[in-house]
This record gives sequence, C-alpha cells and structure tokens, in this order.
Amino acid sequence: DVDNFPAVEDATGDVPKTRVLHVTDTHIDMKYLLGSEAACDAPPCCRVHSKHPDKTTDVIGEGIVAPARLFGEYHCDTPLAMLQSAMDAARQLKPDFVVWGGDTGPHVAGDEHLNGGEALLEETAELRARVLDAISNATTIFAKMFPDVPVFPVLGDDDMVPSSVYSGASSARWLMTEAASLWKKWLPPSALLTLQWGGYYTAQTASGMRVAVLNTAVCDIQNMHNFIDGGASARTQLHWLESVLAGARAAGEPCLITGHIPPGVYSGCWGNYSAAYEELLSRYTDVVAGQIFGHQHSGSFRLLRSPSTSATPPYGVAYVTPSFTAYRDQNPSFRLYQLSRSPLMVSDVEQYHLNLGKANAEGSKGALLWSPSYVPRTALGLPDLSPAQWQGVLNRMWANETFAGVLRLTEANGRAWMGHNTELRDYLCALTGVTDQEFVKCARKSEEIMIRQYTGSQHTYVLTAMFQFQTIIEHFRHVLGGVHPDDVAHVGGQ
Repeated sequence: DVDNFPAVEDATGDVPKTRVLHVTDTHIDMKYLLGSEAACDAPPCCRVHSKHPDKTTDVIGEGIVAPARLFGEYHCDTPLAMLQSAMDAARQLKPDFVVWGGDTGPHVAGDEHLNGGEALLEETAELRARVLDAISNATTIFAKMFPDVPVFPVLGDDDMVPSSVYSGASSARWLMTEAASLWKKWLPPSALLTLQWGGYYTAQTASGMRVAVLNTAVCDIQNMHNFIDGGASARTQLHWLESVLAGARAAGEPCLITGHIPPGVYSGCWGNYSAAYEELLSRYTDVVAGQIFGHQHSGSFRLLRSPSTSATPPYGVAYVTPSFTAYRDQNPSFRLYQLSRSPLMVSDVEQYHLNLGKANAEGSKGALLWSPSYVPRTALGLPDLSPAQWQGVLNRMWANETFAGVLRLTEANGRAWMGHNTELRDYLCALTGVTDQEFVKCARKSEEIMIRQYTGSQHTYVLTAMFQFQTIIEHFRHVLGGVHPDDVAHVGGQ
C-alpha cells in the first residue's frame, strides 16, 4: 500500500498535470535465494554460493549467519517479490505513464570474474541470460500492474554484458532484439527501430506528451568505445535528439527527456557529451517539460546553464531518482513526478520508500507500506520547483554544511547517501554545473582524479582505472605479439 503525502498548495493551480512514475535501478536478481547468506564476503549476496567471511565449511546451505529474507537485504540485489509488491502499491498513485529507468540486470558478484578464452564465452552467455531473464520477468510485472498505462523502458550500464561495454547495435544485438520483442506492447514501430539500432527512441503518450529516451551508454566514462571513437556515437544520438525536439516544437508537444546516467563527469558521463547536451537543451526550453535520470542510487538533481558558468542563472533541472534496489545499504525507493504545461516544468516530486528492515521483520503479514519520505516543495519550503528555486537550495547547501548533510540524508531515505564520490564539495560542484571546465574548477581537481574517484580504481594507468582489462586487451590484441585470440575471445558480438 501507499501512504499518501498530505495535500499541499500547488503553485501551478488547477492546470492539468501529467503524473509520471519513475522506477529505476531495479537490479532484479532471479538467483536471489531465500535463506542463503545475506552477509557474504563478495557482494551482492543472497545467492546459492554466497559465503560469510567466517564460514569454515564449503557445504552449500550450512553455516549461514544472516539468512536472506523475502523482500530483500541491504547487501543483495532485488528479489522479484519486491518488485511485484512495489508496483502493486505504486499503481495506486494512478500515473499517466511509467518510466522504467534502466539497470534491470543484476550486479556481478565480487567472486564472479570474466576469464579468458572459452570460459569467457561461457560466462558471458550466462550473464547475458541473467540480464534477459530479469528484463523479461520485470516486463511481465509492469504489464500486469499497469495494463492500460504506457511504460517507457530505458537501458542502463548494467544491462550490458560486460557492464558498460557497448559499441553500437552489433555489440548488443542479443539485448536490443529481445528488448524490442518484449516491449512492442508499449512502443510504436518507429521507436522499436531506433531502439534496436541505437538503444534510444521517442514515443507520444495519449495526452500529447512526447517522451525521448536516451541511451547513455554513449557517454559512459567506463565504456571504452566512447574513449576510442571520439564521441561519434554521442554526437549521432544528440543530432537525433535535436530532431525530436524540433519536431515536438513544430507539433506543440511538451517533451520529457529521460535516460539512465545523469549528465556530468561526476555522474559518470563524459564532459564533452554533457556540455553538448546542456547547450542543446538551452535552445528548447519552450519544449522540455522535465528531465529524469537514475544510476546514482541516491536522489539528487543537476542544474543546467547557458552559458555554462556558475554565475549564469540555471535554465533547467535534471532530476535523479533513488534506486529501487537496496543493494549497498539503501532503502528501496521510487518517485512520482508531476509535469505541468503552464508553466512548462516539473511542478511536484514525491519520493516513496520502503523501510526494508521493518518490512522483513514483519514478514508477509500484510501489504508492504511504501511511505512518503521526501517532497521538495514542502520539505524545503519552496513556492515552486523552478530552476531559480533550486539555485536557492544549492546556495543554502553551499552556505550551511549541516543543511546539506540533512538534505542528502533525506534524498537517501534516511540511509547513508550513496554516490561514486561522497565528498560534499565535489557533490555541490556536480549540482552547480555539468561541464568539465566548470566542475574541475569548482572541485579543484583534475578530470583524471575525478574519474579515479568515480571508478574507485587505484591502478597506475588511467586506461586500466577506467576500463576492464579484458576489454583493453581485446581492443589492442591485433597489434600485440604473442597473444592468442582464444585468450581474449571477443565478447561484443551478436
């Protein structure tokens, strides 16, 4: 069930709103096993081979210290039962449409390594099967819970195998073809074509709202193809986005833009792409009704400016929805966004969460209660959610470290705020602007340092800090002497 927010005065009055449910980073684990070890030595846990660090026996099922429970655990990916329960509750919010924000596939556990040669091919096939199994089962749940509501799915970095490895349709045909087949109930033929070709698409809702879904793999800093092709794939997608926005303007259609990774190197999206994205949207403020992303696992926002300097008032806000998965110590969460047409903006945000510890303690005695945890207008005392108001919030965060800490705790539903880099100054710089030039100047760090903090790698060389070693060797094997092809079997094929 959903415990609704108390009514609050709406600054946009009686103007009709479009209600958008955003559920992202579900990370469904079809191998989640009740009773397995939830406190293992190589998370994510809750799988048949999960093992507690102090376990002395290798016998599966013996020596369990923290048994995995029905609705999930803080060090595990999401059991399907949790998604079923959550969407049963979320449909009470009566959304006009749903954005399913990517990263549906499970994380690779710390003890699951992609080895070379034949073993690599076998492991790759198994991991792909896991991702497709997760997407297929989640598709069934969304279709069942929202039979008459459009659903717009997004692809995330953990939907690729290996994670973040994407060099175009040919490298992910196994994913794109199956996704198009599963999602044809929601998407028109034109959208299915671009989905299969580039992982992005656009579609129109019954109310006349246009949705543009981006494939942020083209800006992912951990995707080696982006490093090699000089941003060609990103430019192609942005040209497509411009044509979508131009068409929407001509047709008088407001447009919601969504993707997985938010703009900005702090978020894991290359600065050149982020700058081009920011500049493009600045020319279509009369068309863009909102921007929503995921990936970070804790809630947040980004301010967009033109020109991109901290002294320039922001023209747009990119919202970041917290993750649905509890993995890495989060409470499962989703958001409801309300979009108004006059003025054209996100007029309200409602964030819901489940207290996972309490839910597991109570077991299956009744429906899970998804409680409201954050509504910015009431929590921050804002008359509206205009870019100017969010600039005021950011100013308060810069001026008051305690306020900034409380807000981050609220964004994370009372858990420790999660991001690849939790340093407060870097976070505030990321909110301030998405281009490399402004961010590096604000954070007082080089782009290399920021990338290392994002990847969490201490490798000597930047290349190995950014990309999986297997991917690097695969790319350069043709010019390396003494390397047998079977030792670096290609993993990006059909």
